[in-house]
Amino acid sequence: MVQLPQFLSVELRPINAPQADNICNQLILARGYDARILSPSGEVAWLVGYSPSSESMGLDEITRFHERCQLFAREESLVRTNCWIITKEKFNQAALSYATESMIYTSNINQLNELKQRVYGNGKGIQKAPVDSAKDSYEMSIPMSADSELVAVRALEQITESLEMEEKSKSQLRMALLEACIHFKESFSDQLDKIHLIFSLLPNRLDVHLKVHLPLSGLRILPDAFGSRILKTLLDDVQYCETSQGFELTLSKFLSSPKNESV
Repeated sequence: MVQLPQFLSVELRPINAPQADNICNQLILARGYDARILSPSGEVAWLVGYSPSSESMGLDEITRFHERCQLFAREESLVRTNCWIITKEKFNQAALSYATESMIYTSNINQLNELKQRVYGNGKGIQKAPVDSAKDSYEMSIPMSADSELVAVRALEQITESLEMEEKSKSQLRMALLEACIHFKESFSDQLDKIHLIFSLLPNRLDVHLKVHLPLSGLRILPDAFGSRILKTLLDDVQYCETSQGFELTLSKFLSSPKNESV
């Protein structure tokens, strides 16, 4: 089984090829990092091509594809690359043998559609959830000094003081925020001096975003999903992702329904 890297960018790029060529005249270039380590040693690129030919792909065609990938890699100064060719039909035995020797991944369009089916299911694909606009938003930063997480927790307490939220929910959110701040401090104290926080009050929930902005140079390691199972028992949703500036953790807790007023 192939373990894909953490991709940061995907783009469609033209390549030098005759117009009548039935292999491909453009490549998908996907850049990412292996082993969750953002450093030159972990950088890898995937080059993906598609052949629309209605005939089986043979040795000559897959050799030309491989040569173009190698030329493209040199022109783009790509240190490590993986090649993947997708064809409308099948590959003959000579092409498959060459692909195995050259470590080229091969698929036909039926296999690609099956993969798409497994990823997207029977619906119309992945639907983006509607983005709620925050009614109120508060921002602050805390230093990496001892007990600074208590300042963030105190700010959260002031924000939730007037909200229609159960005390148990407030306590769970406070505990999650406390643990998240401590973990960020342990993970990034040697790389930066503060953590940025955004408290966003939405119509049906409260989101707390913890962000760290890391330098582009040097080693950038994506921390593990620290106690994600524990956080998920405290919260309604937990999202941890890499951003163009560093990393962001979002803690979400739904608000309670307004209390019924007695008539």
